[in-house]
Amino acid sequence: MKEGDPELEFIARQIEKTGYPLEIHASVVLEKRDWKVAHSTFYEDFETKSLREIDIRADRTVERSSLGNATTPYKIHLRLNIQCKKSDTFAWVFFLTQRKTDEMATGLRFLDYLYVAKTSSLSRLYSPYPAMLPHIPTLSPGIARSLKHTGDLKLVYPTVFRSLAVAEHAKTYKEIKMKKAQDSGSTDGYHMIYAAAMTVLKATDFDFNNAYSIMQFVINSRFSGAPLPAGAEIGDIQLYLPIILFDGKLLVWRNGHLEGADEVLLQAHILSMGFLVPSPLIIVVQRDHLDDFLKSLNDDLLVLADRISNSRAALDQEFKSLTQQFSGTTAQT
Repeated sequence: MKEGDPELEFIARQIEKTGYPLEIHASVVLEKRDWKVAHSTFYEDFETKSLREIDIRADRTVERSSLGNATTPYKIHLRLNIQCKKSDTFAWVFFLTQRKTDEMATGLRFLDYLYVAKTSSLSRLYSPYPAMLPHIPTLSPGIARSLKHTGDLKLVYPTVFRSLAVAEHAKTYKEIKMKKAQDSGSTDGYHMIYAAAMTVLKATDFDFNNAYSIMQFVINSRFSGAPLPAGAEIGDIQLYLPIILFDGKLLVWRNGHLEGADEVLLQAHILSMGFLVPSPLIIVVQRDHLDDFLKSLNDDLLVLADRISNSRAALDQEFKSLTQQFSGTTAQT
């Protein structure tokens, strides 16, 4: 930037007020932690049927346990859908409540082929409009009910991630204009949390449903006697976390007291595109806490890989039960 150029200095100040420098910072931190990063990718907003942008999609695949043992054919894929927000004017305040026992068991989106085979096969039984569902090969209800996916086997569940295991979460929140900005007249910070929450939830829902459809296609192809499509791995385990990264003052209200926070668990809801599953919990992360958060996440993935490695026999049996049906003798249409 040419020194002393008032126009360029003004533009630079405007850029600093946006989330773009934060997005670059996040990318650098993610890549140092061995995440694959994609900027400004798109998802389809199922309400408006229009394409919208998510700031960052970050992916990490784990194929080895903490001891270095291969988990093949089981691969753990974690995707983070991240929206970056910055505010020098508004503090973000989240009002915490205790999570109930049943709430601790929900909030993580995950998929594996066993889950897809089971839920798609049973969907006709539980749908109020079964005639509207596509006629595709499915498992018999008895076989479908007997299948145990990684969630049923207690291998994949929300509290495997420490960020999702905390005892409190926020269901309500408020953007509060800070004292230094009371005379500014700015309203840019209002509804910022809501907009970011809807973005990460809709992007996560989009990715989840796309992966579900792909896995369902693979299963249907196998029922028809086709070989496994190139690139498809029957042992893939997909997990999704929506993340809001905030550069600003992050606060929580707990039992009448206000205090700073590095990380907050937020519960928000959207309608899904057709799958009756709870909306995933959103993790709100303060900018300077991102590296510690990612380190914790990477460690948790290794713990999950250890669980998968130690439970290989049980998983092998479930996948054997599934693949035995691909001859078509017990598939229903």
